[in-house]
Amino acid sequence: MSNRLVTFCFLAQINDNSVGLTDFNPIFEPIVKMGLSSMNSAGKTKGKSTIEIKNHIEEHFGLDIPIPFLWTLLKQIAKESRKEGDENDFILHKDGSFIMKQFIFSDFNDQIDRAAKNIEIVESIYEKYLDSIDAPKESRTPLIDFISQQNSRLSRLFAHGEDVRVDDSYIHQAQFLNFIKLDKEVFGILKKIYLGSLITSYLELEVGQLKAKLEFLLDTNFILGLLDLNSEESTHTCRKIVDLCRKLKFRLSIMPLTIEETTALLNRTSRNLNVSFAQKQLDPESIYSACSRNGWGKTKLDQIAAKLPEILEKEYGIYQIPNPETYKNKAKFNYPDLYKFYLKIRENNEFSALHDTTAEVYVLEKRKKPVSDFLNSRCWFVSNTKCPCNTPHFLYQRGSLLS
Repeated sequence: MSNRLVTFCFLAQINDNSVGLTDFNPIFEPIVKMGLSSMNSAGKTKGKSTIEIKNHIEEHFGLDIPIPFLWTLLKQIAKESRKEGDENDFILHKDGSFIMKQFIFSDFNDQIDRAAKNIEIVESIYEKYLDSIDAPKESRTPLIDFISQQNSRLSRLFAHGEDVRVDDSYIHQAQFLNFIKLDKEVFGILKKIYLGSLITSYLELEVGQLKAKLEFLLDTNFILGLLDLNSEESTHTCRKIVDLCRKLKFRLSIMPLTIEETTALLNRTSRNLNVSFAQKQLDPESIYSACSRNGWGKTKLDQIAAKLPEILEKEYGIYQIPNPETYKNKAKFNYPDLYKFYLKIRENNEFSALHDTTAEVYVLEKRKKPVSDFLNSRCWFVSNTKCPCNTPHFLYQRGSLLS
């Protein structure tokens, strides 16, 4: 049985019992709680990273929950678990590590069991229907795939009972839904699966064609996350953003100054790699910690630094911007106040200040005019940081900044 089908049905049941929701956090929170409970039951009482929780939820529920969203839910669960004069049931540390004392949510077990039984009923009826019409094996697309892929075409069926009309490749699935809509009990289960698939689309974007063609200019910290030289959470999220951008045909760019800054950082880290025990242990966001986690030594860092432009271009489709000196000169001479702003932030480090000023100038020049929303902007500067940036041109990932 598909874990995702059960999850769809379960999410819909939670939604049915929820009143006055302003977002989907209360709907997905039980899934995360069930994941924690399942881990605890299997003897997993602590972990070094929230990526362990994420992977467990994906395996058991078929949901790929974005790290920033999962972090928000886990913080809420940790807050709820605090008890006066008692040890917390779930503790989440700032570095992403966690400890569980006990985490049993038996109040959700009945709902999960009910969802699973309902799915068994529907799948059995669906298979019998396909057998009755001698449907070829190659045409028997799983019901979950059909509902997930065609949910926009199914809205009028579930809202108003209108017949489904699709192309020939899904004719048997459409005929089944048109036939079964007269059975209120089975149709009600299918409606829950459909609603659950819509709720899940809150987390998962089915990529279509967009008229807007955006450009993402990537910062040093984002590149480090992408190359698995930051925390596991950062790596997962940065790679998801790049995958999504490539599917949407957004342009991924990097400045030569950013290449230079990243290469210098990697070379500096390589020289100190064998004498930085404290940073490996204390800072999970550091390159030292990432190297320790991955078992990488000085040679690996030197290889990445030497081939950085080639790696970014061939593996991730990230290209250096053309005419970089034009924007660098404008940053120096046309935007003196902006340069002074970054010089103060960067504590008079002229290279870092020029880097940030040039990045923002590039974004401003590409936009050509003020923008009020995401899709109306031609360009964003994308970083990977916990700290908000005091500029309207940044988008960030860790909570999450894209600029």
